Amino acid sequence: MTRFPGSGLRLALAGLAALCCVAAHSSAGQAAHKVGVEALSQSGVGGGLVVHVGCGSGKLTAALHAGDSYLVHGLDTRGENVAAARGHIRSLGLCGKVSADRFAGERLPYVDNLVNLLVADDLGGVAMAEVMRVLAPGGVAMIGGKKTIKPRPDDIDEWTHFLNGPSGNAVSTDKKVGPVRRIQWTAGPQYTRDHDALASMSAMTTSAGRLFYIFDEGPTSLIHRPARWKLIARNAFNGVLLWKRDIPKWLTHLYYFRSGPAQLTRRLVSVGDRVYVTLGLDAPVLVLGAATGKTLYSLEASRGTEEILVHKNAVLTVQGDPASFNDEAPKVTWEAPSKVYGDWALSVKKQPAARKSIVAYDADTGKVRWRITGKNVAWVVPLSLAAMGERVLFLDNQQLHCVRLADGKELWQAPFPTKGFFLRNYTPTVVACDDVAMCMTFDRLQAFSMADGGKLWGYDEGSVNYATPGDLFVIDGLAWIIPQAYAGLLGRGGKEIWGIDIRTGEVKRRLPMDLLTRGHHHRCYRNKATERYLICGRRGLEYVDLVGEGHVNNWWVRGLCQYGVMPANGYVYVPPDPCLCFNHIKVNGFLALAKGNSLDEMKSPDASKPERGPAFGAVPAKRAAEAPAEVADAAQQAWHPPIYPSKPAEWPTYRGNITRSGSTRMAVPTKLTALWKAPVGGKLSAPVLAGNRLFVCARDAHTVHCLDAGKGSEIWQFQAGGRVDSPPTIYDGLCVFGCGDGWVYCLRADSGQLVWRRRLAPVDRRVVADNRLESVWPVHGSVLVQDGVVYAAAGRSTYLDGGIRLFGLDVYTGRTLHEATLATTPGPLGRKDPLLDGALPGVMISDG
Repeated sequence: MTRFPGSGLRLALAGLAALCCVAAHSSAGQAAHKVGVEALSQSGVGGGLVVHVGCGSGKLTAALHAGDSYLVHGLDTRGENVAAARGHIRSLGLCGKVSADRFAGERLPYVDNLVNLLVADDLGGVAMAEVMRVLAPGGVAMIGGKKTIKPRPDDIDEWTHFLNGPSGNAVSTDKKVGPVRRIQWTAGPQYTRDHDALASMSAMTTSAGRLFYIFDEGPTSLIHRPARWKLIARNAFNGVLLWKRDIPKWLTHLYYFRSGPAQLTRRLVSVGDRVYVTLGLDAPVLVLGAATGKTLYSLEASRGTEEILVHKNAVLTVQGDPASFNDEAPKVTWEAPSKVYGDWALSVKKQPAARKSIVAYDADTGKVRWRITGKNVAWVVPLSLAAMGERVLFLDNQQLHCVRLADGKELWQAPFPTKGFFLRNYTPTVVACDDVAMCMTFDRLQAFSMADGGKLWGYDEGSVNYATPGDLFVIDGLAWIIPQAYAGLLGRGGKEIWGIDIRTGEVKRRLPMDLLTRGHHHRCYRNKATERYLICGRRGLEYVDLVGEGHVNNWWVRGLCQYGVMPANGYVYVPPDPCLCFNHIKVNGFLALAKGNSLDEMKSPDASKPERGPAFGAVPAKRAAEAPAEVADAAQQAWHPPIYPSKPAEWPTYRGNITRSGSTRMAVPTKLTALWKAPVGGKLSAPVLAGNRLFVCARDAHTVHCLDAGKGSEIWQFQAGGRVDSPPTIYDGLCVFGCGDGWVYCLRADSGQLVWRRRLAPVDRRVVADNRLESVWPVHGSVLVQDGVVYAAAGRSTYLDGGIRLFGLDVYTGRTLHEATLATTPGPLGRKDPLLDGALPGVMISDG
């Protein structure tokens, strides 16, 4: 390894290594803190996942946790160092936020592109190529004082606006995005708020390796509880939470069935190191620092902004009266009632013209460059503002207007009556591309010259999804539309997907409509696309391959009403949704999913064997007790084999017994009094009880606690390598549980000493899940133990990462008794019947 004499980081790390040998000295912690601050400062990394290779005593590892925007993981090849590091981390109350694990010394336990900063004095057996594999684009390695930055690859794209960029063309140039089969990160909540109300996420963008979104964190259990709207920033490659800003007033979350003003999606833009947003329904546009979320400046006189675009150092806004969105009914006009727009015509009502204006600001100073007001902008169509080159487009209810970006001077206008505005998030579509501008309604598509506004061609066919604007994608000179995508719209539906030459209007490509699933209306959001795939949303995520025949129908994942999904950074970002569609196979939560990664090269799983702990063999191998004498009826015993704990007063597993019945045969008093109170701390699992001992997990702190059931005093605690999401199972003097790190642990219930542990994950690879490191194949804490066999499952879905691995292990030794893998392949596009194949992992149950 190349050394750099005089390097501050190298000398500081070497000094820390010496200090760790005399860790009892109080100055050691201060020195580690100084080194950590210096490492972070030199790296320039502001939040995200930090890895310390060679963590030793853990002092520097802990010091690298500079705040809540950092998640830190220490690695060491020596078990005694990991134990010491965990003890130091625990003493600081940082368990979970900072963690430490043993590794073999060659392969780093992370999926590709996950780590923002890797610090090491010496990599040992880890190759630099392996470091570059795990670093996120823009990530930094500080190795022995040498700083290495991983460049951002050219084949991934950002997504800075609702429709990718300011042109209105929702097409990514990302070449790594494709049908999803691998997880990159996940976050909560598992579900959003009520399906029959406003979507819980209004907008989402990504730029410079960060993800931004406007989200309602109000309780999902009761939709009538007040909303808690936030602007949230996460790292785009690992999902680590960076910061939040409050939004005191937003559109009412009780707004109509799966609908909402289309403009909400355009209240957030991120470009480079800046975020442009309105932190309130009628608040001015603020310019925030993307790294910190702090306000840099406000755009003058920008209250009432409904939409934001950023193009060529100009901030373009549509300003009106957003407060009207909260009126009793949406504002709708209708010029041609002869065409009934489904049942939506029932909600149409007249209203006077709104006062609106289009304002351009200088992105550097926030000063107004120009402003357009008057009759022609009174009815600016939502989402119609678009910019390309030196031209800006917008559509009123009669004309398409083109003005000059520099000064707002009108260059031309072209007739395009919109037939009014429509209910439930629908609005016409405008796309600017090269020298052509296109406008589309549900029954018409026209193209105009960008030079002078002359009509180039037109069709009496348009596109519309269910309650949303229609899709119009320009890819390699072709305009892709799905004519009458919702077949019930006007009583007819198209039979083909068209690719139209944007200059001549000739239909150059035709794909069969049967690629898209019938029998269900389209999901309530705009589709997105890459240069290869149309990413559609009839049932789940349907990939229409424009280059080959790689069409895929993923019913197990779907976008969120009103927003959909976002393809960027090599991933598809899927917000959480409130729906129970296909809930036996649908993966829930906030997801970043990849087409593939280096795990694709893994030919076969590692041959994992049980690791013996100091207490191995201390518990004799014997069968569990027979059914309790209280179950005397022979017929009942034959129908219900031993499923109850041998002692009615015990509750040794989650929900009491192997059927998870949540019931007990013990008599309980009708009046309860508190016996004791114990400050365990953190988010706790449900408890279990056996042998007058109570066991509970501090989930985010990766810790299992054992308390005296009569007094509440702590007997022991054990720190695992990841989140323990549910309580352990107590069986024959053993405490057995699964863990988010992909392992199953077996402890002595009386002392907490490790008997054995066994990795069920095929290989040690971690992702970030809810701001904690977790295996690609986590194991639920509450394993099923029956007749001396531990049954557990590792994985997230039969569709993800090779599926779910099932095991039956001997409870006393961890030896494999049974093993199987459940994996499912997505079905072909166009399949009409529900794809019922597939499964999700859960807490296992048994009828005996």
